[in-house]
Amino acid sequence: MSEHTVFTLPLVSIIIVNYNGADILPGCLSSLNRFIPENYEIIVVDNASQDSSPDFIALNFPHITLVRLPENRGFGAGNNIGAKIATGEYLFLLNTDTMLTSNILEYLVELMEARPEVGVIGPKLLFPNGQFQISFAPSIGINGEIQARRLHKNAQDKSKLNLIEKKFQETQEVDIVVGAAFFIRASVFRKLGGFDEQFFMYFEESDLCKRVKNLGYKILYTPVVSLIHIRGHSIKKTANLMSLEYRRSQIYYYQKYRPLWENIFIRIYIFYKYLAEFATTFNIHNLEIVKLVVSSPPRITITSTKEDIRTKEYAYLWAKYTLEDKQNQDKRNAFKENLDGYLEATKASPEKTIQFWILDFGFWILDLSKI
Repeated sequence: MSEHTVFTLPLVSIIIVNYNGADILPGCLSSLNRFIPENYEIIVVDNASQDSSPDFIALNFPHITLVRLPENRGFGAGNNIGAKIATGEYLFLLNTDTMLTSNILEYLVELMEARPEVGVIGPKLLFPNGQFQISFAPSIGINGEIQARRLHKNAQDKSKLNLIEKKFQETQEVDIVVGAAFFIRASVFRKLGGFDEQFFMYFEESDLCKRVKNLGYKILYTPVVSLIHIRGHSIKKTANLMSLEYRRSQIYYYQKYRPLWENIFIRIYIFYKYLAEFATTFNIHNLEIVKLVVSSPPRITITSTKEDIRTKEYAYLWAKYTLEDKQNQDKRNAFKENLDGYLEATKASPEKTIQFWILDFGFWILDLSKI
C-alpha cells in the first residue's frame, strides 16, 4: 500500500429500514446500485423480518451493511440504529418502497452545502405512473390537519393536483417533508438524538422536522430532483394495526406539543369516529382505538403562570371525572359548573374563550354518551 493512499469517509450514508420487504426491496436496492456511486454508504436495518428479505440482501448485495434486529423496533428506532454506525456527513433516510431514476444525491448535497441554514431537504416524490405525489405538510395541529386533509382531498382531482404541483415548482421552505426520502445533516440528526422512539410509526418525521426548526434550521422541499414512491406498500398488509399506530402516534404528538384544548378536541373526534365505525362494521380494531383514547387522558405539564396551572387542573379533573366509573357523576357535574364559571370569567380573552368553549362542547358530547 502506498504511503500516499488516503481513505475518505462517504459523503452520504443511505439508511433503509426494512420489515418483510422481500417483494419490494429488490427494486429499491437495484436502483441504488445503478445510480449511486460506490463511495456512498448503504445501511439496511432489518426489523426482525420473517420473510426472505434479510438473506436476499446478504446474498445479492454484500457491499451493503446489514443490521439484523431481534425484534421490530419501529421506523424511528431502526433509523436511529442505522445512524449510529453511519459515517457520512449527510444521512439519506429512504423507504423500501422507493426507486431512484437518477443520482439525486449529487444535487441534494450541492443544495445543502450552498444553504448552511437548511437542516432537512425532501425531494419530489412521484407515483410509479409518474404522477405528482404530495410529500410535504403544514405543521401538525387542528388547523394544520384541516389544511393537510384539504390538500390531500384536492390531490384526488387531477386538475387541482396540477395546480398544487405548479405551486410547488420551485424549491421552497415547508414545515414538514415526509420520511420516505429524508435528507438531513448527520450533525443535526445526532444533536437532536435522532427520532423520538416513542413514535413506533407515523408522525416521527413531523416531530423531527419540528425539532430541527426549533434548533434554528429550515426544512426545504425541492422539485429539482425526484424519485418514485409506491407509498403505503407495506402498510396495506397490516392496515388495521397501522391505523391503531397512526392514532397512537397522533395522540402522543398532541400530548408532546399541542395545547390542552386541541388534545381534548382530537380525543373527542377520534373517540366518536371509531365508535361509530365499530357500530357499523364490528371491526374489533376500531374498538381498540376507542380504548386507546379512553386510556390516555391529556397529559399535564406544569407551567409558571397561574392561568396555565388552572387550565392543567381542569385537564386533570376532566380526565378523572369523565373517564372513571359513574360514582364520580356528582363530582363531574360540580366540576362542569365550575368550568362554566371559569368560561364566563374568561370572556375578555378570545383565545381562552374558544379553548374552553371546546371543553364545554366536550362535556356536552360526553353527557350524551352517558360516560
